[in-house]
Amino acid sequence: MKKISSVNDGGSLESKNFGLSQTAFRELLEALRAGNDDLYQQVFLAHFEDCLNFLKRQYNASHEDAYDASMDGLVAFCDLLKKGRIQYGNLRFLFTQMAGQQYLKKRKEDSRLQELTAEWDMADEPVSDLPTGALDTFNQAWPQLGKGCQQLLKSFFYDQQKLKEIATQLEKNEATVRKQKQRCVEKLQEIFQSLYQ
Repeated sequence: MKKISSVNDGGSLESKNFGLSQTAFRELLEALRAGNDDLYQQVFLAHFEDCLNFLKRQYNASHEDAYDASMDGLVAFCDLLKKGRIQYGNLRFLFTQMAGQQYLKKRKEDSRLQELTAEWDMADEPVSDLPTGALDTFNQAWPQLGKGCQQLLKSFFYDQQKLKEIATQLEKNEATVRKQKQRCVEKLQEIFQSLYQ
């Protein structure tokens, strides 16, 4: 890796920017856009371990989860650098925040899987373990649900799409789609229970 010297004016601003002066940062940024990954390596060497340890302390993350989030944050960070969307200032803080967001996003996805299991009790049970006639009753209840709810629940449960993706497809707000999904689940349960008696 080519070492670009930076002028140290007491370290305060450079220390917030992976040890780089503003001039050195601009030089490495231009090189990064041209295909040279020295800036990527500088960020990795200067801050990766600190970021990893921060996530472990701040969120009680396992080493593996903190490592994955830090790597994902690094990739996203460098992508934004290439696009010119990050400015010199407090790069260490920004990178750490991005890694933290990656970790929280992963945690949210994991909790969504748990929510899915809790919402749909029958999904984990083998068909043979369902009460007698439950599958037939479900097949009667499903058409009564309505096309909109059928499509939404199919996209979420069967196709395993995220609510954000579904909201984009429907051109709706994610919170609206989340409420709609909940109402559809409740409606299906209500229809099912009225038939299964």
